[in-house]
Amino acid sequence: MSVRDFFSSPRRRRRALKLGLLLSAGLAVALLIAFDPNTARQDKAANRFSSTPATVYKDVPQVRLARAEYFKARDVAVQFIQTAVERKDLERSCGLVTSHMMQGMTCHQWQTDDIPVVPDNADETLSKYVFDYSFKNSIGMKVGLFPRPGTHLPPSVFRVDLERRGPHGRWLVDDWQPAGVSPSLAAGGSFPRDTTSPLAATWLLVPAAIFAFLLLVPIAVGVREWRRRRRADKAYPSGPLPPLRGSR
Repeated sequence: MSVRDFFSSPRRRRRALKLGLLLSAGLAVALLIAFDPNTARQDKAANRFSSTPATVYKDVPQVRLARAEYFKARDVAVQFIQTAVERKDLERSCGLVTSHMMQGMTCHQWQTDDIPVVPDNADETLSKYVFDYSFKNSIGMKVGLFPRPGTHLPPSVFRVDLERRGPHGRWLVDDWQPAGVSPSLAAGGSFPRDTTSPLAATWLLVPAAIFAFLLLVPIAVGVREWRRRRRADKAYPSGPLPPLRGSR
């Protein structure tokens, strides 16, 4: 049966029209849900603007220190790695860190292995470093640590922040964290894993367009055939045939 024969019946045309309207409504509802996934009730108070002035933080320009200061900070960082990071001679490492780094611990408590320093069994002779920033009383570095031969461990990159009290103070380690990891994760937390992989709403337009095309094509063909049949019925109305010429 061809498409023209299928839509020749008025009942079939009516059913196809109703089905098309129903599917179109369902498609519209699906698109609304896809492009507006947040159907939860929103708090109106959260959308109100606060009258409190916004706090604007200005960027502090970096300061170029004397060349000797960078070498002093580097030497302190190397000694810190040789002691606190490698868990050797912790009594000497107590004088290389700030009170903020010690987190309220005494030097006696610092001599235990339970200190707030991420350990690493590295070979300091193979270490690579680069200065990340420098201010009047603070210097930031990134240190690449390579494992000792035979340990079969990957190299690690750490961020070390050093501070001093005054322009003539001694450089001390104020923070030591794996590069790119927040302090909470470095302290023993775990990386949050997102097990959901939501499909972008934009990609729903492709199947929606295909579905709409498959839906509208037969409807359009049926409407065209119906209009052509109506025009033909008006041009040639049904009735008895005229008598043939010469008939009696």
